[in-house]
Amino acid sequence: MKRKFLAALLALVMVFSMIPVSASAAEGEVKVTGDGAFEESGCNVEFFLYTTQLYKMLLIEDSDIDISKVSIGDVYLLLTEKHSIQGNRIFLSRIGLTDAETDYRYLTILNSNHTIEPKNIRGLEINYTENNNSKTIVVPPINIRLDSEIGNANLTADYTIMSSNEDKSIVAFYDNGGNAQGVNYSLYDAYLIPRNTTMQSHGIWPETPSYIAYHFVNWDLNKAGGSPFLQTSVVDGDKEVFSQKSALGDETIGTEIHVINTQNELKARFVELHNAANDSDVTVDDINWDTIKVSVADTDGNETNPNYNTGALPNEWREYQEEIYYWVQNIDADISGLEGTNYYNEHVAFDKITSMTVSADVNGQTYTYTIYKGSDKGDFAVSQLAGNAHIIEIHILAKPEKPDSDDLIGTVELPGILANGTVAIDCTTNNNHSTKTYGLKEGTYSVSDVKWSGSSSDGYYYADVTIVDFKPYVMEYGDGHTPAENQGNDTTITV
Repeated sequence: MKRKFLAALLALVMVFSMIPVSASAAEGEVKVTGDGAFEESGCNVEFFLYTTQLYKMLLIEDSDIDISKVSIGDVYLLLTEKHSIQGNRIFLSRIGLTDAETDYRYLTILNSNHTIEPKNIRGLEINYTENNNSKTIVVPPINIRLDSEIGNANLTADYTIMSSNEDKSIVAFYDNGGNAQGVNYSLYDAYLIPRNTTMQSHGIWPETPSYIAYHFVNWDLNKAGGSPFLQTSVVDGDKEVFSQKSALGDETIGTEIHVINTQNELKARFVELHNAANDSDVTVDDINWDTIKVSVADTDGNETNPNYNTGALPNEWREYQEEIYYWVQNIDADISGLEGTNYYNEHVAFDKITSMTVSADVNGQTYTYTIYKGSDKGDFAVSQLAGNAHIIEIHILAKPEKPDSDDLIGTVELPGILANGTVAIDCTTNNNHSTKTYGLKEGTYSVSDVKWSGSSSDGYYYADVTIVDFKPYVMEYGDGHTPAENQGNDTTITV
């Protein structure tokens, strides 16, 4: 199976996000971040609850719901002590009717006698229907976070209502049906998964949207494209992702392709494939990047001409607004009789792109490697810029990070991949002493950089974990044993 190792290694990548500074709160009270709790009686307070966080709180309280069959109705802020005018169950108005990511529930109210303060909130009531069955859940205060922004002169405050659960993240998928790319989105599906994991690791992914006048291409973190969201993308916090599409039968879509290299992604991938194929150790600086040629292919057998040049411009390196990329012309110029010349070029369809070949000179010799579209590290994803339908972006998925102690050893609750049975100790002087195995111990090993092995279609990333100190393992073996004299200085485990 292609890249069998990647699923395991991906689990090693632990991405840590900044955690908002919280005001102190007793157990069971609402958590407050940002500017802190607003406690000016008689002043105006506004509450905002956006679509994604509303559905996250619903999923936290009822994980078995089917989002595609849910319609959320009225939402109420619940108070312990009654507000002088609105009581202790206060309605949040609905702003926007399509469940767009920008839609929200809204409340503006005076902080009468300190009743509109976090310490007086006893929950949030959410009414919804699922399969036409009416249901109600109450989010307890401990599961609510208010992100506060206090106005000038301490006279007003805005609270953005959010879920306080940071162990789980929502991935909210937004689609805009038959509308043009970039406009009029609404919630399509949503999932709740443990933070710092992937959709792939849980075997979940939304059904592909279908359109009449468009092809679905991929999901992206931006409406405008440029940041593809894949099944293997690490979810390090709450995410909103948007469908990307291309128009049917339009040869003008994607007349140029940008192979992104802002973080040296393209160059680094070429070097990885070259070193694996030639058992070499060249670096990015050893490649003559002025000689690079890129050709992009699709499933219909079309392929851009790496030498296409009508006399105006060749394919070349470019930079725009701090983005560095290799520019590939995707003009439809497949004119009979011009095959094999610089005037012939085949247009590749945005939604059918499958691979690209990259060639460059290394020490005076030309080498060529193929990189494939996919969701594994080292593959590439494609996206399209809203408002710039002529631009296709290719993003190579960066290699995994070097595994650290958390990945290799872990904890009792979450063991690492080498936490058990990694090192075997044999007694060489007494056959009656049985072999014992131990998990990797802190301070006894070193870890190499992550490297690539094999071809781009059937390879994997790996790292070498080298045991450099056997004494702690022998000490635990006990009975006065010492490392054997013929024991090597180190032993390497490839993961």
